[in-house]
Amino acid sequence: MSQDLIFLLLISISLSLDCFAVSCAIAFREKNVLKINILKMAFFFGFFQSIMPLLGFTIGKFAYLWVKLIDHWVAFFILLIIGLKMIIESFEKDEIIKDKNYFNLKYLFPIAIATSLDAFGVGFTLSILGYGLLLPVLLFGTTTFIITIFGFAFGRNLKKYLGKKIEIFGGIILILIGFKILLEHLK
Repeated sequence: MSQDLIFLLLISISLSLDCFAVSCAIAFREKNVLKINILKMAFFFGFFQSIMPLLGFTIGKFAYLWVKLIDHWVAFFILLIIGLKMIIESFEKDEIIKDKNYFNLKYLFPIAIATSLDAFGVGFTLSILGYGLLLPVLLFGTTTFIITIFGFAFGRNLKKYLGKKIEIFGGIILILIGFKILLEHLK
């Protein structure tokens, strides 16, 4: 395996760890997640992890500098709001929770964007380093798709042992990811 491929694989795994944590958190929250919904979320996450580096690669330095100024704030607020909502809803009665669908576009779209904003900067960086575009885009999307599915399996199994308390934990995970993104960019 070439050094470039190992480098890109490590980057793709790093970029997909946020998606792993989010899929775990959603698996904590949701009851009886259908396989089609898991695949839907994995597709959304993988798609955005592919699109963002593509955009970063093609838009160039000017747009990167502007987006870099606010990407961490956007990701932070989206994850904070969703995390707080999960924590608050963990105290709701089961009949109320039953009517919510966390797999519709209203939730999937902002989460997918929030977890893939770092990939924009990676795409721009790869263009500066002289990498091609096709391999990173395919690798980032595929890795994220697979890791998101693993996140659901891990979250579902953890929920069996911890019950409803894990919903609060899932919300806290999302909030912590938001803070992590914010703090990394404010250094």
